[in-house]
Amino acid sequence: RWKTVKAAIQGAAEPASRVYFVDTESVYDRVDCRFLVCELAIRSATGDLLLYTLVDHGITYRQLRRRINPAMFAKLVRLYGFRDLDGQTWGMKPDLIEQTFVAIGISPSAIIIEWSFCGFDLAALRATFDYRILPSSVLLGHRLWRELGLPGSVALMPLFAIMFLCSKLNNDYYRAEID
Repeated sequence: RWKTVKAAIQGAAEPASRVYFVDTESVYDRVDCRFLVCELAIRSATGDLLLYTLVDHGITYRQLRRRINPAMFAKLVRLYGFRDLDGQTWGMKPDLIEQTFVAIGISPSAIIIEWSFCGFDLAALRATFDYRILPSSVLLGHRLWRELGLPGSVALMPLFAIMFLCSKLNNDYYRAEID
């Protein structure tokens, strides 16, 4: 599958249409016992931003606070820009996001690549959206790092910060479209 990814990145027509880089910002819903995607970005193999959105779950910050770990409060305030406890989530509704998945070509046969250690983003996507339209597995960037024989940390943020000390991106990580 990594060879397909390489061909897609190099611009081969067929593979490029089914290789996607995905990042989510998610929280754990302790009531429903599942991860909930709050922000989502999907890029094509050639780097085009195909989808970037917050996810509108139709609930208030007050309702979310009852459901999630308190450590996640600041993350949600930053993502949704809540000004008070009655502020509501906003962005695309989950059903519209699912329609967009289909429109851009995401399907069970698509190749999704993420940079988590355990497939977290795909698991969060499958918990939030209709799992039947998503692949059942994901390629993990850190495994490619190891397969290439590269030693050391696989944390991209510190590596990027070392390589590009003055980049404004060092201040913008933890935004799905940037990550």
